[in-house]
Amino acid sequence: MWVSNWLLICASSLVVGSVVLVWLRFPYSFNVGGWELPIQAIVPHIHEFSYGFNGIAVLAIAFFLRKRFRWSLLLGAAILLTLWLLVPARITFHQAPLLRRLSEENQAVPAIKAFTRSFIPQNQDQKEQTQKDLDPVTLPGRSAAALSILGPGWYCFGFGSLLLASYAVSRLPGRRVRSTFILIAVPVSVLGILSVPSVIGHYHYHRGSLARAAGHNEQAIASYRKAMRWDGFYAGGIEVYGLIGQLEKQAGRDQSSAESSISHALELRSKKEYEPAIFELQRAAEKKPALAKAARHEASRIRAEWALARYQAGAIGAALTNWEQALSEDTKGRPLKSQPSLLYVLPYLARGNCQLGRYEAGLKAATDWAEITGDHRSLQADAYSLAADCSAKLGRDADARRYQSLSLAGSGM
Repeated sequence: MWVSNWLLICASSLVVGSVVLVWLRFPYSFNVGGWELPIQAIVPHIHEFSYGFNGIAVLAIAFFLRKRFRWSLLLGAAILLTLWLLVPARITFHQAPLLRRLSEENQAVPAIKAFTRSFIPQNQDQKEQTQKDLDPVTLPGRSAAALSILGPGWYCFGFGSLLLASYAVSRLPGRRVRSTFILIAVPVSVLGILSVPSVIGHYHYHRGSLARAAGHNEQAIASYRKAMRWDGFYAGGIEVYGLIGQLEKQAGRDQSSAESSISHALELRSKKEYEPAIFELQRAAEKKPALAKAARHEASRIRAEWALARYQAGAIGAALTNWEQALSEDTKGRPLKSQPSLLYVLPYLARGNCQLGRYEAGLKAATDWAEITGDHRSLQADAYSLAADCSAKLGRDADARRYQSLSLAGSGM
């Protein structure tokens, strides 16, 4: 049985085994396993309709029908390959918040490690691996970013699907051309349907970039607006709005538009004039409700950056107020497990509260940080070290020793 069915056995083992492995790796907040990846959306929570469980169901149905319906294994392999391609495709084309969060976390991790280096030197040998120079706006950049977070579970699932496809084709002698066509046509057709709007949007975005480089401002503005109409990804952030605002300024247009406010806010931020930048983003949100969510999120990011500048200047109390406000605006009453995107302010809150003697608040921020970074040992080690400090200050020696042991275990010491 092994000699004649080894491909099927290996394929089944890889598909089933992929469910317990990591499919998506984020640099700061979470890793997602095969049973946590729902087909409806790429979000990290356990779901009965996950990619992993659906893959096992497709494999089981195809196996049990193989004698009654000789094409069952071939169709099963085609569906598995489609599910495999759907993960990076949906991240690239339909998951703008996820990719923007990936980019923000990628920038946040080195800053956090630099922040903790001075007061947790024992954990600095172990570093988190992050992707450099992610481009979450253009279509090629989004594709590269999506591929960069795919974990071993996704690769294992894909390799198992390919082995099943090879086995299915070998079991249909004389019909290999037709069976190969089916294998290729199903996933490619689904991928094409998903990608068409984004490809058209990228075409207009590229035309706009070329026109902007050539000094054709009006043409560039028109192309950028077409890109936003075709692909909601461009309308989900402030980058393209900022480009339009710059072009309107160069064209001598009225500077009262929301796009002009966005452009002005970005200029102010580059000059470290944080409070006026936040004000401009708030004005943009009032002028154009369609970009209100993106503008408010960017305002929260600038507020967090402003808080770090205040902390470094010695104004720890003012910094804490800004960090708390930034996190509050980002969560809007939701629990931290709902994955708001400014979770990277937690280490700053933990350290700042500890320095001001607010040990209960510091301990809560540190333990929240440890929970969020459960899959990232170096960051979690830093979180437990801060939790140990706060517990010791509160006189909870048993908790302090426990957190310190967890910190040492996470740092590899």
